[in-house]
Amino acid sequence: MCIRDSQQGDLYISGEDDHIVLQPVDGESAIVCDPNGAVNLYYDNSQKFQTTSGGALVTGDLFFNDSHAIKLGTGQDLWIYHDGSGSFILDNGTGDLHIRASDDLKFETADGSETYLVCNQNSSVDLYYDNSRKLHTRTDGIEVTGVVSASDHIYLPDNKRLRLGNAPDLEI
Repeated sequence: MCIRDSQQGDLYISGEDDHIVLQPVDGESAIVCDPNGAVNLYYDNSQKFQTTSGGALVTGDLFFNDSHAIKLGTGQDLWIYHDGSGSFILDNGTGDLHIRASDDLKFETADGSETYLVCNQNSSVDLYYDNSRKLHTRTDGIEVTGVVSASDHIYLPDNKRLRLGNAPDLEI
């Protein structure tokens, strides 16, 4: 092992083709540097952060204080943060914000006790009020449960009909 001071304020520690291990007490690793490989950080002798050939691996949670964002993209185009009273996903307008799911996409309360919106894969989109489905898309249009109220008028193009009743037995 070689330790040298560069006379410029930098301190160099070289393992000479061996591991470099920093230990706060004997037998407890804090930092392990592998030659031509990973740098590993430990907490109480348990690995928490590791550099890899593709980036880095975190074991456990990664915490940020309020109003400190995770910033993604070359121009920091996407921010995710919590300000102490609300949580935010911000996109600076450099394109679309895509949210993808391998199956259905659901917007719910944190504990899952209340549903707001469900996007069913290859099927309907359902909108809820107080955990009760109120609007449901169908192959032929939409289905509404409850009262439809308009603050202005309901528009139908020329040659279209408003059909009412089960049969429908009333047409306007």
